[in-house]
Amino acid sequence: MQCQDEAAETTGFSLHCDPGLSRLSNRRRTRVPPEKAPGGVPMADPLTVGLRTRLSYTARINNGMAEFAQYQSRHLSVLPRAARLILRKPRVALMVLRMTSWVAVVSVAIKALPLPRAMRLLEPHVRSVAPCTPAKSQAIASLLDSLLATNLLFLTPTCWKRAPVLRRFLALEGVETRIVFGVRRDGDEQLTGHAWIEADGKPLLEPTTPEYKITFTYPS
Repeated sequence: MQCQDEAAETTGFSLHCDPGLSRLSNRRRTRVPPEKAPGGVPMADPLTVGLRTRLSYTARINNGMAEFAQYQSRHLSVLPRAARLILRKPRVALMVLRMTSWVAVVSVAIKALPLPRAMRLLEPHVRSVAPCTPAKSQAIASLLDSLLATNLLFLTPTCWKRAPVLRRFLALEGVETRIVFGVRRDGDEQLTGHAWIEADGKPLLEPTTPEYKITFTYPS
C-alpha cells in the first residue's frame, strides 16, 4: 500500500496501515459543504441560530432591566419633591392634587364619552368675578406643565389633557377661554392634531402659535 511504502522509505521500517484510518483521515481533511434548503439556499447552522437567539434574548432582557431602573429612579424621585412641596407650600400642593384628579377625569372621559360631554365634565360651576393677572395665569400653566411632565401613570404631557384642565383652573380665576382642537398635514401626508386654549380669539399660554385647521371648539 502507498502509506506502507512511504513509511518504509522514510523510517526504514515496515508499517501496516489500516485502510479505515486512512479513509477517516481523508474524510476529516475534506470540507463538508453546508446543507441546502429545497430552494437552493444554504441552511443556517442550528447551533449558530440558537446562539444568536440566546444573545438577542439576553440583550432584550438587559435593555428591559435598564429601562425599568431608569423608570423607577425617575418616578421615585417625585416622592421627595412632593413631600417638600407639601411642607413648604401646602396651598400649591393642594392645587397640584386637584389638578391630578382632573387630569385623571379627562383621561378617562375623553376616551369613554363624546367630546362635548367630556368637556362639560370639567366646566366649573363657580367662577371668580375679577380675572387674575397674567403672571398668575402663567404660574398656573407652569404648575400644570410640571405636573404632566412627570410621565407618571396618566400624567403625561399630552395637549388634549392640558387644554381642558388648564381652562378649568383659569376659569376658577376669572379668565374666560375656549378649548380648540385642530389638525394639519405634515410631511409625508401625516395627519397630526393639537389642542390648545384661546382667549379673545388668540392662543393663550402656548409656546408657539398653533397653525391647524380647527375641527372642534368648546364652548362653540
